[in-house]
Amino acid sequence: MLGFLAGALALIALAVPPSAFAGTYTWNLANDFTATPPGANPDNDQYGATPWSYKEGATTSALKLLPKFESAGGLAFWEDSSTGGVVGVNDSEAPVTGGSETFEPSQIYVEPEVSPVGGLTAVGWTSPLSQTETVTINGSVNSDDNGAGMPPCAYSTSWNVVGPTGASLAASSAPGGTGPFSVSASVAPGATIYVTFSNPVSADAGCDASALALDITAPATAPAVSVTQPASGSSTTVEEPTFSGAASAGFGDSSQVTLRVYSGNAVSGTPVQTVNATRSGGAWSVTLGSALALGTYTAQAEQDDVVGDVGLSTPVTFGVGTPVVILSSPGSTPLPTSTPTLTGTAGTEASDQAFVVVSVYAGSTATGAAIRALTAPVAASGQFAAQVTPALPDGTYTAVATQGDAAGTAGISAPQTFSVDTLAPTVTLLRPLTGSRSDLLKLVFNGGAAAASFDSHLVTITLYKGRKAAGKRYGTANGSVVGSTWSATWPGKLPPGTYTVQVSQTDAVGHIGLSAAHTFRVIAPPPVIGSVTFKGGRVSLKITCNEPARDTCSGNVLVLSQGNFEPLAGGPVGPLTVMFAFIRVQGGQTSTIKRTVVPNVATVLRHRRSLPVTISASLHPLSGPAIHATHRENLRRQ
Repeated sequence: MLGFLAGALALIALAVPPSAFAGTYTWNLANDFTATPPGANPDNDQYGATPWSYKEGATTSALKLLPKFESAGGLAFWEDSSTGGVVGVNDSEAPVTGGSETFEPSQIYVEPEVSPVGGLTAVGWTSPLSQTETVTINGSVNSDDNGAGMPPCAYSTSWNVVGPTGASLAASSAPGGTGPFSVSASVAPGATIYVTFSNPVSADAGCDASALALDITAPATAPAVSVTQPASGSSTTVEEPTFSGAASAGFGDSSQVTLRVYSGNAVSGTPVQTVNATRSGGAWSVTLGSALALGTYTAQAEQDDVVGDVGLSTPVTFGVGTPVVILSSPGSTPLPTSTPTLTGTAGTEASDQAFVVVSVYAGSTATGAAIRALTAPVAASGQFAAQVTPALPDGTYTAVATQGDAAGTAGISAPQTFSVDTLAPTVTLLRPLTGSRSDLLKLVFNGGAAAASFDSHLVTITLYKGRKAAGKRYGTANGSVVGSTWSATWPGKLPPGTYTVQVSQTDAVGHIGLSAAHTFRVIAPPPVIGSVTFKGGRVSLKITCNEPARDTCSGNVLVLSQGNFEPLAGGPVGPLTVMFAFIRVQGGQTSTIKRTVVPNVATVLRHRRSLPVTISASLHPLSGPAIHATHRENLRRQ
């Protein structure tokens, strides 16, 4: 033990171990080291199992438990004084000094066996799990580091992480520290992973110990728990029935099973009774503590594990003094038939009626007057089937099944809501009108749509070039259904031409509704820059905003002569500025812009019948990119 207490170590700090969280078991050294005499080897861990062991031997096949537990000077350790093997921990909250060495809190220290030379001292983890799992081993080793006044190490302590098959998972013989390591291994129940340490020469007080940090994690699965008695769909006259079932007995699984009993056909609301049972092996059993009133109930069992996984059984519905009726079809998927068959199970006791009554209500709740009342016989197996007749129109409905008994009580199933969908959605196209013309390059489409819960909330707009809704598609777009209408703006601008459009809508069954096809024309819009004239000292210019009516174009217009002039004798020579104006034009409109020409320029224009000019317009719509247009023509005097 002298080498252990006096040998020099530069110890790494062991991080606070991560707490176990749902779905994962975590074992950690030094937290799982029992440092209170007389100790334990294997040690007790946080889950109550005994995975850790501290061993020595010439080889891994010859490892045996360290025989002696000691506690002195704030240190607790297992040792073999005859061979020199030691595993210890400073379990105090303050550093402990021994010789020239300081042992930090929550550190695991390993001093290799030195007799025989090269012998092993090992920390072992034996899997307590009841099934083979892939575990993750995270750790770090700081070894062969000298203390004050000690000579440099002439050799290195070797360490090795050895998997269950004997294969090395991680290893090092480098002096100083080797940093963290992380490896994984598949471990069978009862198999062991070792971290071994060895010295190649006899003990050296400066190089005989290592600091080890080690975490091992393994996945946890929710316990499998079931209720087998009473059977689902059964009925009993016992008002305090006994429940039983199976439970998991694996590592970490709780010995307690919690049973909750709910009123009605489903696990909902507040339980009417909650009782606990103690698991015996893989089974459990419990009797309710108080009587249940006559009626239908649903029971569910819960078993947890120590890391927070919750195992829940399949709910079991049973009756006390009343038949148990379960309506299991047709389910929530829309049905493509107007005469669906409703099926389920009912009571088969001698006192139970031999038939059930299935009532169908319009809408998503079983309220108001039933629109259909169907009678179906109950087979010896408890099965029944009732076909709806007469046929139902498309829509949403709710069904409830009822069965009476000789005592005058009745079992009522949970409501079953379903939809009938036999027809394709009705979708219409209103805009654009067939035969219409538009000079707008960005078109708006709209119309009517079906709005049942099983109808799609989108319509598909399909556009064809030409006069038929056939052949290669020009493009498609989607329109959103709001209430019973839909609308969409075509993405991008359509070039001038003839087009045909058709709209479709689908439903959950796969029906496709098609609108009538509309053929329309897109014509070229007027140019942005129109004609320009000069009359009575004023210049007039037409400007068009080819944007939707809700938009506005605003910007600058400039009219310059194409030649150079000297409007003022002795003045500058250059192009004449005939007009410069800031304008605003409503979308889809053409405005005439008029401005008075300055006198010197007007004098030049009056002496010319026409003047070549360049017109530039830079317009900015409220939405969309800027419009830049340039036009050249002769400005004519009128």
